[in-house]
Formats: sequence, structure tokens, C-alpha cells
Amino acid sequence: MANPVSPYKVGNFEQNFGSTSRSGVYVRDTLAYLALFSGLYIVDVSDPADPDSVSYYETGMSAFDVSVVDTLAYVVNYDSGLCVIDVSDPLNPLKIGSYYPADGFLCDVYAVGSLVYAADAINPDKSLRIIDVSNPSNPLEIGRCRAGEDVVGVYVEGSLAYVAGSGDGVRIVDVSNPYSPTEEGFYDTGGGAYGIYVRDQFAYVADGYDGLKIFDISDILNPLEIGSCDNGSVAYSVSVIDTFAYVANYDSGLCIINISDPFNPSEIGGYNTSGLALDLFVLDTLAYVADLVDGIRIINIKDPPNPEEIGYYDTGDWVFDVYVTDTLAYVAALDSGLVILDVSDPANPLRVGSCNPGFWNQAVFVAGIFAYITDALDGLWIINVANPSDPFEINSCEVDGNAEDVYVIDTFAYVASNEGGLRIISIANPANPYEVGYYVGGEQANGIFVEGNIAYVANGSEGFYIVNHIGGAGIEDVFTESGFSIINNFSDIKINYSIIGREKVDISVYNILGQRVASLIDALQTAGSYTVNWNSKNSGIYFVRIEIGKEVKTYKAMIMR
Repeated sequence: MANPVSPYKVGNFEQNFGSTSRSGVYVRDTLAYLALFSGLYIVDVSDPADPDSVSYYETGMSAFDVSVVDTLAYVVNYDSGLCVIDVSDPLNPLKIGSYYPADGFLCDVYAVGSLVYAADAINPDKSLRIIDVSNPSNPLEIGRCRAGEDVVGVYVEGSLAYVAGSGDGVRIVDVSNPYSPTEEGFYDTGGGAYGIYVRDQFAYVADGYDGLKIFDISDILNPLEIGSCDNGSVAYSVSVIDTFAYVANYDSGLCIINISDPFNPSEIGGYNTSGLALDLFVLDTLAYVADLVDGIRIINIKDPPNPEEIGYYDTGDWVFDVYVTDTLAYVAALDSGLVILDVSDPANPLRVGSCNPGFWNQAVFVAGIFAYITDALDGLWIINVANPSDPFEINSCEVDGNAEDVYVIDTFAYVASNEGGLRIISIANPANPYEVGYYVGGEQANGIFVEGNIAYVANGSEGFYIVNHIGGAGIEDVFTESGFSIINNFSDIKINYSIIGREKVDISVYNILGQRVASLIDALQTAGSYTVNWNSKNSGIYFVRIEIGKEVKTYKAMIMR
């Protein structure tokens, strides 16, 4: 991916595995360890274009995941639990120990030092198991913790284990005492976050069957739910004006909620549209509702307790989204594409133009003379709407997954992509849009709202996540818990870090092939704050590895020349 506009496959490794539903991989130095089908494959990846099988060890039916520490590989299997394999000689791996929980099913593993953390998918009371492997020939379970149901993954950093459950959110477990792990935190909106709107210190989430939820985001690292209002249907989208939240509420139409007291929001009015309300746009005293099978419904909300429909327009097919500027409404319709309506007389909206760039048109955002349309199959389309009666396509940009929603600020379009997460596209040149970054915080990204340096992504049944976004200055991720931050402005990389005592510091840069291209710091340093800069004459993707004492972080950055 040296050229992010045109990524291509460098190499691949194939075996006749038959049908597998899941696999795990762990890479260290020039070797990749793959948990595939019925065992552990060790693959030489020193030449990424031509990976070569080194050896194979059969562990049992359905090897799910692998983690490697020093000369030992820990593999979890469907029918044989945890297998400990000596890989000191990669040509001749040898099983030296095992652990089998008769009452569980291990599906994911993370090893640190002499402890193995295993996720148990079917026993909720023991969904996180901690296994002592100080004697690898005789692993012993020493601790367990209930960490949700349908557990599918575990990751450990410091004294905390992060346990992911399928449809059950993320649970944080304190493992500082491995004999007695305890759950410290859990976050899941509980419904299905489809839409989000942010104003001041609050995030308003359209949370599916759980209605509207309000979160205090003054501390973005710890969003706190403070209020909710169950609207009796499925909340798909939300917009906030003054002290009211307007919710597109599927089969009950428009719902109006008083949020003057965010701790106690209450429904004060509504209008049941004839179709299925999926999205809406509020401008002045009018709400424009995308009503799926019944076009655009225009509702007067001047008196919030008593809204009334004053006009509508049927596009002839399914309508998913609407965006309004002045006297024009821009509608995203399934197979009609972009439909532009003159709403200067809201009682009699008139179609003035259209442009059909794709088939599954989902959302629309208008900025200046351009409309940005997400297409679930084709990504993001850019349409020139300078002449509303004759809009025309400029270009498009494909994204991973199914593009669901879009938000535009300055020269960037932020796309929420189902199965693709948050995708950031440069639109500085509308004729040549290209992806400059992405963040996959879950698999159900449905809605997006961007304010300042923060992007808020509604993530279906997985709640919502908050991202320090990519803007004109580049990508900035701040790891406050680690004592360092990295700023990548595409022309160079700036690393700020601080240490409390005397620590060994090693900062290196690697290219996409895993080759170290720069050693920035390799020294003992005393307490203080430090800054180091690095730039390259060559465009490409790079990885910055920062090791301060026992803490290690790896950060992906991009250089563009």
C-alpha cells in the first residue's frame, strides 16, 4: 500500500484448507504463525511476495488462534483446548503441553510472559480464563472471570484485559491479580446505534429499539449515558435544534423530544408519516423526512407539540436520505440516485433535476457546488450541482465495505461504511478523490457526525465510537496513557514523548516490508519531555515502533510526496 490510491496484493500463502470459518495469525520477525484448519502453520515471510511454508503441526480439529512468546506458540482449538508448541526450531515444531477445559470452548488467545489469557465462547461464567504456563508442560488455570456472553476476542495491555463479545460490547477486566480477575468496565449502548448528532458536550444517539440516548462526552475517553427516551419504535436518525431533538422513528414517523433537561428527555409531539421514516433534515421551522417507500414528507414544526404535514414528494422509489440548503432539497433515492427538489413552496415541491451515479444510493451531503452521495456498492460519488437542473458526475472513490453515511468538512469527506468503519477521503480535487486514512472501530458503521477534531461514528449493535479525526493537518492520535503522541502531517512524522524516570528508549521506523529504515533513538534517557522528527524522501506507508521501558506501541503513518 505504498500508494494508498492503488493498493495491490504483494503475495499470498495458500493451502488446501477446505472450508474454514475463522483463523488466527501472529507475525514475528520473518516468520508468520497461522492457526488454520486443524493445526499450526509456520510460514517464512522474509520475501512478502513469495511466502514459503516452513512446517506444519497438527493440533486437532479447528485451530482458531495463536499467540507467540519467545520460543513457545500457544494455539487454541475447538476440540483440544490450548496446545503449547515449542517453535525454537521452526522446521520441527513440537507439542510440549496442553490444557483442556471440559466445560468450555477456547476461541481466542493472548499470551504475556508466563500467563495465557483465553476467551471461552460458550461458558459465560468463565468467559475469560487465565492460565499459568510458567511450566509449559503442565499449564494450569489460575483465574477466571465472567466477561459477557458469546466471547470472541481478548487483548491484554498492562493490568487490563479487553474482552469482546459478539453483540455484547466490550468488557474491561482488571487482571493485576491473575488469581482473582474482576470486571472494571463495560460499554454497550444496548440497542443499535444508527444515527448520531453532537452539540456542545452531548452526543445524541438514535439507538434503534432503545430510542434516543444522550451521552455526556465532556470526557471523550469516557462517554457517560445520562438520559434516554424510548420512542416505541426504531430510532434511525436524529437532529437537534435548540432544546428539541427530532428523531426519524421508522414506522411511527417523526418524534419530537424535549431535551432542555438532558437527564430527563421527554417526548412532547410527533407526526406519523405514511411510510417508514429513516432520516431527516431540520431547517428553520420545517422537518424534511426521508420516508422510504413514501418519498419526502415536509412537516411544519413551528409548534413542536403539534407538528403537521404541509407537503410531500414521491420520487417513485425508496428514499434513504435528504439534505436541504435554502430552497433546494437533495434526496438520495435507491435507484434514482440524486433527486433535486425546489422546496421554495414547501406545500408544492417540484423536481428540478436528477443524476443517477449508482444503484444503492444511501446518503447525501451538500457543500458548495458539490453533492456527495454514498453508494453501498460503489463508495462515494461526487456530483456537480452548480446548475440544479443539470447535475452531473465528477468522479467517485471506492471504499471498503458498504458506504452508509457521509459528512463533509473542508477538503475531506468522512464516510461511515458498514464492515469498513470510518473512511476518510481527500476531496481537495473533486475530479480525483482518494482515501487518505481509515479507522475500523466495528463492523456496523451506520452514521457519522464530525465536529472540530473529533469524528463520532454510530456503530449499530456495537454502540458508537469516537475518533480523533484526520483533517487538514494529517492524522493525530494521542496515547495519553502511554506518555507519548504522534503527529503525521503526510510530509513528516513528529513524535512527542515523556518519561518519568530513567528509561531505555528505542524509536524505529519500518517500511511496508517490515524492514527498518531508520533508528531515531536508541539510548538510556533521564526523566523529561522529548521530541523527535523524521521525514522520508519516498512516499509510502511506514510503521513507527516506540519502546519506552516495557511499554511498546506501533503506529502506522503515511508520507506523501
